[in-house]
Amino acid sequence: MGKIALAVVVAFVLLPPSSSVWAQGRFPLKHEEVKDPSAPLVRLGTRAIFPQPEKPAGLKVLPKDISGRPSYYVAGVGGREVPLVLYGSKTPKLFVDVRGDGDLSDQKPYQTAPAWRGLFLSAQSSTVYGPIAIDVPSNGQTAQAKFKVQLLDMGGDAHYLQLFPAEMLTGQAKLGGKSYHLGIVDGNLNGRYDDVLSLSPEPTGDWLGIDLDGDGKFDERMFESGEVIPLPRIMQVNDTYYSVNVEPDGSAISFEKTEPKLGTLDIGLPDAALTLLSDTGLHRLADSEGKWQLPAGRYATWELTLNRNDQKRARWAMQSVSNTGKLKDFEVREGETVALKAGPPLTLKTDVQQAGSNVSVGLSLVGQAGEEYAPGVERNGQSVSAPTLRILNESGKVLASGSFQYG
Repeated sequence: MGKIALAVVVAFVLLPPSSSVWAQGRFPLKHEEVKDPSAPLVRLGTRAIFPQPEKPAGLKVLPKDISGRPSYYVAGVGGREVPLVLYGSKTPKLFVDVRGDGDLSDQKPYQTAPAWRGLFLSAQSSTVYGPIAIDVPSNGQTAQAKFKVQLLDMGGDAHYLQLFPAEMLTGQAKLGGKSYHLGIVDGNLNGRYDDVLSLSPEPTGDWLGIDLDGDGKFDERMFESGEVIPLPRIMQVNDTYYSVNVEPDGSAISFEKTEPKLGTLDIGLPDAALTLLSDTGLHRLADSEGKWQLPAGRYATWELTLNRNDQKRARWAMQSVSNTGKLKDFEVREGETVALKAGPPLTLKTDVQQAGSNVSVGLSLVGQAGEEYAPGVERNGQSVSAPTLRILNESGKVLASGSFQYG
């Protein structure tokens, strides 16, 4: 998330104190076809696949009566390695080995429909194929993974494919006397809708959307708003925890009150803010002395922010990058405290790369837990100038100088 992913910010979803208390109950869900691959909830279940130079080993027979040069892809779907073949022309044709026998000789190309690339990519049209259904193994039985394929043309002969869920579960849950619109997607494309967040080896699972503010959509800010989150096994609202259970076939979702066992995380860093991923929910932690009680379970830090006030009361902030060191994967145990000291003193870390006569120098700062921070700093919410660099020889003469660039 591919970043799953993968900011992925409040214990699962912390609603404002004025929000209604969530109720218990079982609520039906229905299947709806996904037409917009850029929708926030769908986008998190999207993965890119790139062409490979050789024909996949499992692909035996190519489609008949198709001219042109084929491009080969392999997609991981529900534990299966699925070959795809794309023939480029004014109307590119896509073939998928859905049977898994390596024989595409009698297959028809998948139908296409226009789609739009938005948000992270400039708004321009693309091509979408599907829906495509593939039988995949599921707990000793067979499930059907449904997905679509988007062709992204980067100009010239450069292109790649994106797989995204073909369906979304939708429904209404009446919680605390208020009705909320829900959405769930099969984020790992295994034909099931009950996969709570797993952190090993990389974050994976299904995705849950909740329209908390009632504006009819899932917020683009995703994790900041709490409206788009990894599917958890439990969630906290104010001082109450609820279990979350989705039927494997996506027919219904249930919420039930529960009392999780708690442990303590201590990073020894006052005035810090943490964003954690866990199957106990999405947690945004702040406003403490760097010590919090959490449900027992495994956690991964998605983001850590260092905050400091100077003598003039200016607010300074620095954010971690993807490498969060010992905070990347840790366990909180019932009745115990896990101490993972983070933050200052910080150590300067450089990364030097040379390509011909050009040399580039990268810069990061490393905290006590091995977590890395980008050198960019904010003062009162505004970015300050990027750091400068001077290279000196042994006698102190400046050989080169310049400034780092963000991004």
